[in-house]
Amino acid sequence: MEAVVGVNDSEPERTIRTDEQGTRVSGPRVLVAGASIAGPALAHWLRRRGAEVTVVERAPELRPGGQAVDARGVAKEVIRRMGLDAAVRAACTDTAGAHTVDADGRVLETFRADDDGGDGFIADIEILRGDLSQVLYDDTRDGVEYIFGDRIAELAPVTDDTAAPALPSTDERAAARARWLSG
Repeated sequence: MEAVVGVNDSEPERTIRTDEQGTRVSGPRVLVAGASIAGPALAHWLRRRGAEVTVVERAPELRPGGQAVDARGVAKEVIRRMGLDAAVRAACTDTAGAHTVDADGRVLETFRADDDGGDGFIADIEILRGDLSQVLYDDTRDGVEYIFGDRIAELAPVTDDTAAPALPSTDERAAARARWLSG
């Protein structure tokens, strides 16, 4: 049996599976390699759908820095659906626009961040890669297990159609069986 909870805008939708007696059944275990952008974003959606997610990152902590990331079109909609619009906008750079000038410094063209609904030459959502990574981590860290300073060394098949990941440090937390692996 499944129950969908959180169907209003103030709470994210998630599915809770129960057995015939109404006892909660845990979701599939998923192991994700990498805690930069894609890993925590995937963990967000998997956790929202009831999966037990572990993210393994080779670096000892989140990696700061990186180039700016512009969110346009469907990316803005994904951020909104994740419930992260306010957090992403709070971490954005303060780029208001840009000018094209000639050799004498005369302005030839002006590009504003709000041109074309924020999807113009200058995006209204521009965030540094490290800041976006931090927003995604902050969003998922309470419901997702993160293991930093480690990596997946190998996967060994197990009889019940799952895989047991082996980490070089033999971290027992991630040695639990995972049905799905992403990385």
